[in-house]
Amino acid sequence: MVTTDLGLARERSERLKPAMIIEKDKLPMCNQAPRVPTEEEEQIHRQLLEIKAKVRSLKEGLNKCKETGDLIMAGQIEEELKGLKQIWSDLQIKRSEAAKRRMKLLGYGD
Repeated sequence: MVTTDLGLARERSERLKPAMIIEKDKLPMCNQAPRVPTEEEEQIHRQLLEIKAKVRSLKEGLNKCKETGDLIMAGQIEEELKGLKQIWSDLQIKRSEAAKRRMKLLGYGD
């Protein structure tokens, strides 16, 4: 008896059917599609915008202090700017991690 490729494909398909059945009760329920960007990413973005506004304000104050010769106040402002720079760096890392989680959620990650 000679079997054709179509016959082999049908036979294989019949053997695999039980493995391919998915029970609806076992699937996770999702009422809506994932948000892009995610809530976490939006929150981090808002924090970055707040820092950016603070930095602009502090730099204006720093320039005024330097013009007037108030070196003590200028030093305090520079220290605050260093702290904000560190916070900015930490938030950038968090934003990158949140983006990786989003991509994984959407099916593009490892």
